[in-house]
Amino acid sequence: GGLGVGVWGSQAGSGWGVYGVTPDGLGVYGNASGSGYCVYANSNTGTGLNATSTNGIAANIAISNNANNNNVINANTLGNGTVIDITTSGSGAGIKSTTGAGFAVHATTNQQTSTGIYGENTGNGEAVVGIANSGIAGAVVGRNNGAGYGVRGFVSGNTTGTSVGVFGQVGQNSGTGRAGRFENLNMANDRNTFEVEANS
Repeated sequence: GGLGVGVWGSQAGSGWGVYGVTPDGLGVYGNASGSGYCVYANSNTGTGLNATSTNGIAANIAISNNANNNNVINANTLGNGTVIDITTSGSGAGIKSTTGAGFAVHATTNQQTSTGIYGENTGNGEAVVGIANSGIAGAVVGRNNGAGYGVRGFVSGNTTGTSVGVFGQVGQNSGTGRAGRFENLNMANDRNTFEVEANS
């Protein structure tokens, strides 16, 4: 009833300290009736928790109470390493997120030298792709509540003269429309709707 250990397992070699097996039930079950941890994993130099599966799901984490507004997973680090590192060798998605009324992916930062979302393609494909089937919304939207740019496209380091900062195209797959549109919705705005400046 104090601060002792309910079950203790020790293995001096490379085996298991505690091993549980079951055909259809729970091999090892941990339950916390208060604010403690159901299962606590800690390692000094190794991996704190390792979950693998041959034909099933490696780990399933869920909140079963719809009135619980806590985070499902909290992950953080005090070092400079990556918080979550995902690697796949197949054709599946590295991260797949589905939501109802919320954000599928919400990323924030408060540093000028950082970025909320960073996409990089080291081959010849796109770094960030947005697809929408809406007639009233954009597939990619840039919004700036300050005095900066809503969308900025630029070329850096390419000296071939064939690069394009911003490219708008229409007509693929027999599509019709306009490749670009610039519109001023504020009648009191006396600024130019479209400007071009060349320093060459």
